[in-house]
Amino acid sequence: MRARPICVQKFVDHFQCPAALLPGRTHQATTATNCNENGVPDECDIAGGTSSDTNQNGVPDECEEILVPYRVEYGYDYMGRRVRRQSFEWDAAGAAWVGPMMDTKYVYDGWRVIEELNGVDPVNPDATTRQYTWGLDLAAQAGAVNSLEQAGGIGGLLALRSTSADYGAERSAIYFYDANGNVAQVVTITAPWYGEIYAHYEYTPYGQVLVEPLFDQPYRFSTKPFDSWTGLGYWGYRWYSPKTGRWVGRDLLMEMAGGNLYAAFSNSPGRLLDGLGLFSFRLGTDPPPNPFQSAIDESNRTWGIRRGEWLTMGEDAQWVYMRARLAAAIGMNGSRPDAERALGHFFGNTGTYLPISYRRLIGADRGARDHYFEVKWAAFAYARMHLEEIITSPERAFVSSATDPNTVRLSTDNWHKAIGGYRTWARATNVRCSGPRRTITMDLEVFLLDHYDWDPDAGYYAHSFAAWHEFGLAREFPQGGSLMAKDITEWGFNR
Repeated sequence: MRARPICVQKFVDHFQCPAALLPGRTHQATTATNCNENGVPDECDIAGGTSSDTNQNGVPDECEEILVPYRVEYGYDYMGRRVRRQSFEWDAAGAAWVGPMMDTKYVYDGWRVIEELNGVDPVNPDATTRQYTWGLDLAAQAGAVNSLEQAGGIGGLLALRSTSADYGAERSAIYFYDANGNVAQVVTITAPWYGEIYAHYEYTPYGQVLVEPLFDQPYRFSTKPFDSWTGLGYWGYRWYSPKTGRWVGRDLLMEMAGGNLYAAFSNSPGRLLDGLGLFSFRLGTDPPPNPFQSAIDESNRTWGIRRGEWLTMGEDAQWVYMRARLAAAIGMNGSRPDAERALGHFFGNTGTYLPISYRRLIGADRGARDHYFEVKWAAFAYARMHLEEIITSPERAFVSSATDPNTVRLSTDNWHKAIGGYRTWARATNVRCSGPRRTITMDLEVFLLDHYDWDPDAGYYAHSFAAWHEFGLAREFPQGGSLMAKDITEWGFNR
């Protein structure tokens, strides 16, 4: 029901504004439009100051959507975690930023936020507004051990407690997910709203929200917090734009990571996940162990003592990232199991011998296969030259060496990342000669031995991994294998 205009007198084509609105002066409105239905022409409301007209178009601000410029600032700690968010609004009249209008502080357990604090509450500064309860993420649910957040917490947020400082009343809710760890629904478990859907989400493949929630809670696609003002999601090391399906910041490895520095989830968001904005891993597999906290702590303790003359603080995070990225890359599609196994043993920090499948190596790599046959024929040549002394020897055995060490780069990516320069040799046993054509029979075992480490002089990539060994976080180790064969040859001459 519209209110009746009060004290409005029409003079030809003008309207006299109520004297109560304009004490000591008069104003004639050219129209009686009353969009806010308070019984007073809009022009009178604006002239009397009861309504604002930011756009200066004659329409009160409450009757239209006013786009006020705003600014959001973030603060980060030494690990790169976002610990503060402040928002400011632009005051056109004063030509200055006003605020902060909102000031949120974040308390962490590892990379998971457990509390949000209100930094602008004048009565109770830093009052808790939200509390979060976390459990096993997708990696831990699949059987990963020693960490609750190997998958970056995706699918691991259990419950939210919203205090009276948030929505004016305490409210608790629990999270429900789809198979990819995206928040699908948040359901209230507090009376009298028990069972009420607090928020419901549906997404595009790249995480853009199709159905807006009733209440604003931050955790959405991939169980990551999204900023309602910017629309960006915070993954830890980078911000993500679901509208464009790309990272906002460049890959920390720059061109070493590939040609597209902003590609997210390897352009396969339905198949791959990303825990912290560093690397993608396949659904249904364990991502690499989370190395960040312990590695950075250890690096900080030794920083500037052993390699301080050429290291910078920025490289610390890059080392951690490179280790995690390589581990993820070689294990993502299952095509490089030997490289993954060797790298895992390196960071297992035991230094013990690691057996490898020499048969699989020569079957996969041409260079290794050529060296294998080189060693075999070297053994035959040795047997031909020293046949008499071998036959008369009590052991009837000998060792024949090939090029030592073989340093030809392996042609397959799997074995290149598992083996560098290596030694090969053969050991022949039970050598015997028979028949008029001097048939030689021997039991031959060909060996390969590799020293697995990262050469500090082999470039920045290997150099960064070698530093982990120097910090005591990884250990070089010997690895090798052998292949048995029974060989028969005829020399073609009579004794």
